[in-house]
Amino acid sequence: MTHRQGRRGRRAFLRGVGAAGTAGLAGLAGCAGGGSGGGDSIAIASAPTPTTKLQAEYLRERTDLFEGLYDELGYEADLTLTWDELSQFIGGQADLAPSVGSVEAAQLASEQDQQLRAHAVTAPQHTALYVRKGSEYDPAEAGGMQAAVDALAESGTIGIGGWGLGTVPAYRLVFRERFGYEFGEEGDFDVVTAEFNTLAQLVADGDIDAGGSGPPYNLWSARDDLTPVFWNQNQVAEMGFPRRSIAIGNGVSRASYAEANADAIAAYFALLRRANEYLRDNIDSLAEESSTQDTLGVDSAEQARWVLEFRLRGEHSPNEVPASPVDNGLRDEYVEQDRQALSQAAEMGAVPEDWADGFDYQPVDIDEYYEMASSYA
Repeated sequence: MTHRQGRRGRRAFLRGVGAAGTAGLAGLAGCAGGGSGGGDSIAIASAPTPTTKLQAEYLRERTDLFEGLYDELGYEADLTLTWDELSQFIGGQADLAPSVGSVEAAQLASEQDQQLRAHAVTAPQHTALYVRKGSEYDPAEAGGMQAAVDALAESGTIGIGGWGLGTVPAYRLVFRERFGYEFGEEGDFDVVTAEFNTLAQLVADGDIDAGGSGPPYNLWSARDDLTPVFWNQNQVAEMGFPRRSIAIGNGVSRASYAEANADAIAAYFALLRRANEYLRDNIDSLAEESSTQDTLGVDSAEQARWVLEFRLRGEHSPNEVPASPVDNGLRDEYVEQDRQALSQAAEMGAVPEDWADGFDYQPVDIDEYYEMASSYA
């Protein structure tokens, strides 16, 4: 079931994190966490994607990495997987929100009158906008990428997972800068919302004309019927930004907490690096496990391998940076160009013009804590 927004809907850029209409809580620690901001605790709330579940299982069940490293640092640490990540962070129940990106954080900083900081890259843009093969919106039939986008603006319907989803900031930039269209609730396209994992099948069934997807998002059964118009990561690069920029997740915290607890924040992203490295290097064996297949929502080792190869190696796509990168630190070039992208987003009205008053980047020393964690693997 889709929800039609139309071209002239009420503007509400942030509606939450994750797939539209999805809510739930899966706590992986013994308690929900307090977000106290104290020097001896860290409460982390992250979106419960299949990959995040695999990361958490490795850190907490296959190894002692999570508990061991935080015990060594003297922190009581809590990790909760929830689609309510953003509301928990806003409400002060979480100190760190790994799945929140810079565009969301820039808007939140202004709207909530808070000082927020981004620390890493947990998930760059990695999905594509798909259409049915052979349709009038297929670039091969329309006469190229621009012609396909022109056709979508003229008569097509585009499905998204929600206006707060991390793909939307990239769409806004890509459609405006690359193709000359405004993408938004009052923009140039007819847009509907549905759970992100359903979009590929909705396109294949003809219920919508285009929708975002990728191998982790129930693409397997529809993959032979669909073709991409463009991949977000490629288009971001074509505009001159690093492929990791305009990220879906940048790992956001409050400045007051980050200044006092940079070690606890760096430790978490070091743990994610360890987890992604393990998952990337053990795809074949993991794909054979029924628990992995259950977590990924697939029916076979072949399907599990396909999803993991995409997510952790960037395969089955033109992406050069995997959706779950091992290299997750912030570089100076990244920060500078991501700021430029936010300025462009402000010109489009996607973030407030005063976003820089409350939002900034604070790189942390992931390498140091990555080495410290080695003894708990």
